[in-house]
Amino acid sequence: MVVPNKVYQAAAAGRPLVTRDGPALREVFRPGEHCLACPPGDDRALAAAIRRLLDEEIFAEGLGRAARAHVLARFAPERQAEHLGALLAERFGQPAPTPVARAADA
Repeated sequence: MVVPNKVYQAAAAGRPLVTRDGPALREVFRPGEHCLACPPGDDRALAAAIRRLLDEEIFAEGLGRAARAHVLARFAPERQAEHLGALLAERFGQPAPTPVARAADA
């Protein structure tokens, strides 16, 4: 099982989202904090989750903000480069390379 790309896109855009619950989702997101999750095939739970987002605007906005912050912190290109560098260093016994400053950072 995987998390659909549209879930990452909605989260990165800071939009409140409802998606299917499952182990893959819970490896990345915390339902109730970053999104609302429904059991697969449960149309009543889906309707209730959508209704909650529509009725509780402040809650919905908070979910969207939290999801965006989480995605940016965990999956930003710099973070992914650091993670990949550490994995490669561990695998090949080399020290992790020093990140290169971007032109905008210099």
